[in-house]
Amino acid sequence: MRNQVREFIGVKLGNGRDTSFWYDSWLDIGPLIVFIGETGPGLLRLPKSATVADAVRNGNWSLPPARSNRIPELHLKLLELNPPTNDAGPDLPTWRHMGGTRKTFFSSRQTWEQLRSPGTAFEGCGLAWFRQTTPRHAFLTWQVLQERLPTTDRLETFSRSIWLHFGRLMEDPPPTHIRYFLDWTNQSTNRDEAAIKKLLTQSYL
Repeated sequence: MRNQVREFIGVKLGNGRDTSFWYDSWLDIGPLIVFIGETGPGLLRLPKSATVADAVRNGNWSLPPARSNRIPELHLKLLELNPPTNDAGPDLPTWRHMGGTRKTFFSSRQTWEQLRSPGTAFEGCGLAWFRQTTPRHAFLTWQVLQERLPTTDRLETFSRSIWLHFGRLMEDPPPTHIRYFLDWTNQSTNRDEAAIKKLLTQSYL
């Protein structure tokens, strides 16, 4: 999990004084202590406590010549990045969003969409989850639709008279079996009618 989270965390460089040269992900290759290895501080003559600002001299990147296979790659990356400057403001933490873009705020939705394994959408989800619903009723309805709650026969045996009484007040009477609920709610001509049908269904379940 730690390695997975590390891929989301980044830094937008400002003056470079608050960003660890070795341990923060200020380049798209990740932490340099991982990219180059534990010998990196000795090879680049920068201690593990160094900041990104410590790698800049007179407004330019200042690193010794390559002494390992990974350091030339680092030099190429630095050619694409302007060195931090004192008047650039503080460094800002970033979080990876969809499409690999990095922004300075966290989004649980964006994170979840990147972590989850998408499945096939269940066509009956709109009957359980909608704006006007009560969470408890929505959860129970979802269980029934997934056939994980033994309540299917209730619509045929329990309080049918109450169910049909309220149904008669509507121009489009409700079905007598749950398997037809989705079609019934989808036949609604407007949002208010659809919401009423869904609430009636959930209140019964």
